[in-house]
Amino acid sequence: MSDAHKVRVFVASDGRVYREAISRLIATEDALELAGAAATAESASRLRDGAEPDVVLVDATQRVNPLLVRKISSVVGEGRVVALVASNQEDDLLAWAGAGVSGFLSWEASPYQLVEILRRAARGENPCSPDVGEALLRRVREKPGTASGFNGSLTEREAEIAQLVADGLSNKAIASRLSIELATVKNHVHSVLEKLRVHSRGEAAAMLRPTGVDRRY
Repeated sequence: MSDAHKVRVFVASDGRVYREAISRLIATEDALELAGAAATAESASRLRDGAEPDVVLVDATQRVNPLLVRKISSVVGEGRVVALVASNQEDDLLAWAGAGVSGFLSWEASPYQLVEILRRAARGENPCSPDVGEALLRRVREKPGTASGFNGSLTEREAEIAQLVADGLSNKAIASRLSIELATVKNHVHSVLEKLRVHSRGEAAAMLRPTGVDRRY
């Protein structure tokens, strides 16, 4: 995605005041374009009707069910899902990541941070507000069977791809970087997630980003 491309954003929130406020903010940003807005439970059907956003911003501050997030993620096509979260929701981060959320935005984020995270998500990265990234890392480390061990060692190629995942690259970008087929990348990523005992790229990125990857032992 070029920097000149406007990121189309769909806002899913059960709070009408927030939904309308964030929609107005998006409409005033040169880098963003409002693709639509709806209550969270209605968002999946609205997305099926052809909204075609680059990113869906889900207001998860009201304890959104991960199954609903997964439903939205499943119908958004090539789009990405970013969750808006509050500081007291650490326990839910892994569940949302496993449901398909590819980025997290803190309730305390500035408009500038909002724009940057939405643009990075649209580029295929897995962005997080710094405080949310730290909270996600804590949860990954505390998760039984994740921080304490790995289900097998990574091969040299898997370690290379895992580091690129941690750097926020999409499968397509990894395939281009390494000059290999997209299907090959997908197979390696699947193997990496299994060996790290995580369910999503976001969890893997949070685990690997702080220390780098060297799991060939």
